[in-house]
Amino acid sequence: MLNSNNIKKYLILLIAIFLVSSVLTNLFFFNVINKISIESDLYQKIKSSNDLKADIFPPKLYIIESYLVVQQIANEKDPDKINEYMEKMVETRQEYQDYYQKWQKNINDKDILKLLASSNMNVNKFYQIYDEKFVPAVENRNYQVMQDVANTEMMPVFERHRDAIDRMSVILEESNYNIETNAKAYVNKSQAILIIVYSVSLLVILIISFVFYKKVSDIEENNLASQHETKLANQRLEVMVEGLKKFKHSYENTLASIDGYVMSDDNDGLKNYLNEIIVDKNKNETINYFKLNFIKNPAITGLIISKMIYAENLGVKLVLKVHSEVDNIKMKSSHLCEILGILLDNAIEAAGESDEKKVYFKIGESVEEVIFKIKNSIGVVADPVKMFEKNWSTKGENRGFGLWIAKDIINQYDNVILNTSVDEKYVEQDLLILKDLVTNNNDIFTDNL
Repeated sequence: MLNSNNIKKYLILLIAIFLVSSVLTNLFFFNVINKISIESDLYQKIKSSNDLKADIFPPKLYIIESYLVVQQIANEKDPDKINEYMEKMVETRQEYQDYYQKWQKNINDKDILKLLASSNMNVNKFYQIYDEKFVPAVENRNYQVMQDVANTEMMPVFERHRDAIDRMSVILEESNYNIETNAKAYVNKSQAILIIVYSVSLLVILIISFVFYKKVSDIEENNLASQHETKLANQRLEVMVEGLKKFKHSYENTLASIDGYVMSDDNDGLKNYLNEIIVDKNKNETINYFKLNFIKNPAITGLIISKMIYAENLGVKLVLKVHSEVDNIKMKSSHLCEILGILLDNAIEAAGESDEKKVYFKIGESVEEVIFKIKNSIGVVADPVKMFEKNWSTKGENRGFGLWIAKDIINQYDNVILNTSVDEKYVEQDLLILKDLVTNNNDIFTDNL
């Protein structure tokens, strides 16, 4: 099964194979180009061989061989030799005609064609003299006439033919030189373009490979980070579940003990018992029975005790500061306890997922209002708007009803305000209850807290 490490290994291997193969391929092509390019060893060998062949054999369009045969016939006395030379003359003449017709069709250069036509005109004149004057002299065995015709009439025509051939040769040499120069420039240009294209292609491939490699690395890092976060979340969940189990066990035992004191009407024993619980659960904090005793509402006192036990079992420190007796609040006590319970539960659970694991709960009042401040550390920054929406939660499915219920209760009162502030480290909920008597939808609340 492929993973990011294997993908990176395969990617590196593919890049290495591509680099090696492309370098070897380009070296091979450069070697081939150098071998067959202008001025290469192979080209020079071919050129030398062609030059040597041209030096050894007479050109097909140059009738020097026919001219030499004429001179041989004019100086030969042996009839058999003369007949042999006459046959050779027929061959060289026919060979010239064949090549002339061929090159007349294949040459596009006007200067060459003009010289070729001038040369052919002299060649035709040369063969005309041969047919009309030289051959009859040969047949009559008139050696003096043969030599006179060959030297005085045929030689000037041959010289004019040769002059045209020489000028044609110069033009061809210049043309070949230009062709070789252009070919050499083209080969050099092609090599430069090949190097540029190869370099750019290699650079693009390396960039794409680097980007792909980086993305794979980022995916791997994100997966590792996600796995780490999942592991931490599972660990926190295990701690919370274990804490809930301990809380449930401790809470049931505590309620049973409190119920025993209540049933026996032992108020002093109950006070001592509550003080022992709070002091024992909060040895590192300045929270004790006297702070709770300052609160005149037993419902709020009981709620705070249960939340302190809940926080302790989740490994969260709940720091309590009480500056108000909370004995005259214009709000139903059941509603107030439900809101405070929701706010404290959310604060304790969120703090349990943070590194600091602290909840600060302050109760105070002024001339106009009673205020409950709940501030907790966080591990994940929450959205202060969405957190009050129904079904919205960072804790998974089937959650997100608490704050929505609290908001619904608060909306029933004109004198109750909840202010929420969020930063990167803390969430603070300030529940403000104005002291002026107000009404909800149907009732006037006179129950004192």
